[in-house]
Amino acid sequence: MIQTISLGDLIKDIAMGPFGSNLKVDNFIESGVPVVKGGNLYSYEVGGNFSFVSEKKAQSLKRSLAYPDDIVITHRGTLGQVSIVPRNGFPYYLASQSQLRLTPDKTKINPRYLLYYLRSSIGQFELMQHASQVGVPSIATPTKAIKSLKITFPELDSQKKIVEILSSLDEKIELNRQMNETLEQMGQSLFRHYFIDNPEAERWGILPLDNEQILKVIKPRINKFDGYKNYIATANVSNNNVVGNLEIISSEKRPSRANMQPVCGSIWFSKMIGEHKAIIIDELDDEIIDDSILSTGFMGLLPKDKYKYYIWSFINSNIFAFEKRSLATGAVMVALNNGSFSKINIKIPPECVLVDFNIKVTDLYKLFSVNSRETKVLTTLRDTLLPRLISGKTKV
Repeated sequence: MIQTISLGDLIKDIAMGPFGSNLKVDNFIESGVPVVKGGNLYSYEVGGNFSFVSEKKAQSLKRSLAYPDDIVITHRGTLGQVSIVPRNGFPYYLASQSQLRLTPDKTKINPRYLLYYLRSSIGQFELMQHASQVGVPSIATPTKAIKSLKITFPELDSQKKIVEILSSLDEKIELNRQMNETLEQMGQSLFRHYFIDNPEAERWGILPLDNEQILKVIKPRINKFDGYKNYIATANVSNNNVVGNLEIISSEKRPSRANMQPVCGSIWFSKMIGEHKAIIIDELDDEIIDDSILSTGFMGLLPKDKYKYYIWSFINSNIFAFEKRSLATGAVMVALNNGSFSKINIKIPPECVLVDFNIKVTDLYKLFSVNSRETKVLTTLRDTLLPRLISGKTKV
């Protein structure tokens, strides 16, 4: 039997993240209890790079702690973000000021069914009914609004079957993510072997990273185009992949916004400090090349072919992260700009070293791209099935 009732009748508890004065940047430390921010909610499970607070600080805000199978929802900022706390992660997480967490009543609703429902077009429509677009997008009286959401659900057995179907796709997506993480680690190991630990490297020449012998920096410009484009913001990049729902824009809607056009072989990284986000565009990314533009929160690089994987590995290295942090400027948004980027130097290895490195990593990064491509296909399949399963149009 299919029912539709308010979410408040399907949960045991709900709580907002702490007020701003109770959680400040000064509270963040290198390790401890992870803090869930908007950037940690782009996947179905809470994840990504975390800030941390001490155990003592977390316990002082224990009403905002989220445990495995709890759902975390953004109520201010990027609305529509919904993720579940994984069972194989940290013991608990602290929801930040812009999030709230809720604890499903498992005797009534499967937590993952609720997650899938809230991320479906049906659930997203319900969420956006309470959105205010005045100033920073937000949900007015968040706990009351979230509890009033209408949830349609079958019996627990049917919920379980729906979750099994969708989770099987999620498991393959997660397997691809883990494989790509391993491939990236292998790439970094080869990078260190050839260019950092190599005793010959001390005798190599050095050039500014933006030297035209190595690469071209892609300049922002106003793109005129017909129809619509996917707008890739830095928040849409995680684990070197494009994730989440992309904003759809037209040149008529945003005629004055300067953007950057992805091209084959280009590398894009977030200029913001603390955001270790980068993507590489290759020949398999035809949809991104044809149908997308990137925000000016990225810096775009077009390396010479022989330097492509060397530059990609360098951009993902701790060396670059340190240089980026030390050269960043800005009072409100601390970021790398073109002027400070030009101060970063890079060693120029002999041709034979580059050739040998490229032979070792080319197949590795091609597999990375194939996995990423498959993940996009699986994600599209899951997101297509999701509303059909939940609405009952596809039977289980």
